Amino acid sequence: MITGGVGGLQQLAMIAVVYPKMVRLYGELGASLPWYGRVMPYVSMGAVIYLGGLTVLGAKLVFDKSPKEGWWLAGLAGLAIAVGAAGLLMTVSVMGTVAPIYKLGTGI
Repeated sequence: MITGGVGGLQQLAMIAVVYPKMVRLYGELGASLPWYGRVMPYVSMGAVIYLGGLTVLGAKLVFDKSPKEGWWLAGLAGLAIAVGAAGLLMTVSVMGTVAPIYKLGTGI
């Protein structure tokens, strides 16, 4: 529950602070924002909604005296989605770092 809440706050902070600075920086450099930069606010809002739902689900499982079996299955599915999303996030983050460096080196 705590992780979902903190993760949601982190995503909101990124949308409010990091994204506008990134757009301004790209604009000052006269460069176009990469596709993953343009998609970031939508992915972040999706993450906030998902983590909020996962937090509510976790609270139901922890505080409800006898949660329904469906809630446990939903929790398991949520966990599987979270692991998959973490892998995707890691891949996109690494590619966002490696791709610009690679492009700099191809002109040499």
